[in-house]
Amino acid sequence: MDFMQKVTELSKKVGDAAEKTYIAAKDKSGKLIEETKIKIKENEKENEINGIFESMGIAVYEMYKTGEDVGSAFTKECKKIDKINKEMSEMEIRVLYLKKLRKCDSCQEIISMDDKFCTICGAKQKAVKIKEENKKEKAEEKPISKVCKSCGLVVEADTKFCSKCGYEF
Repeated sequence: MDFMQKVTELSKKVGDAAEKTYIAAKDKSGKLIEETKIKIKENEKENEINGIFESMGIAVYEMYKTGEDVGSAFTKECKKIDKINKEMSEMEIRVLYLKKLRKCDSCQEIISMDDKFCTICGAKQKAVKIKEENKKEKAEEKPISKVCKSCGLVVEADTKFCSKCGYEF
């Protein structure tokens, strides 16, 4: 075999290997694309089911709000929603308060905190009362450690005496 025949034979082998690799990659990517398409369809169906659940839940909650009997299990869940809605409303009032704004007692439009009368509907406004943060949140704000004023050692917040120098906190 001369040199050119060897090069031709080697080129055929390399070409065959490249073609096999291409076909294998094409098959794998085709399968991956198909799998992805199926997963997207599955996700769409799950979202469709969740949408149905959501609309069912909204319908039950609307029935509850109008006073209809929705069963004890649903009543319990509806009361949880009421509690969360109240908490969210209180958060909204806090945010407005921080911006020196408030909602009108009558029309619920946002007005200045200083307004004695609503600039939209003219209704007289009551004083705004902001609910204190609950005690759990305040308790969480307590420091977990403190520094000894005598030697600088960091100790736990409830420590009464420094273990390094004996300083009394």
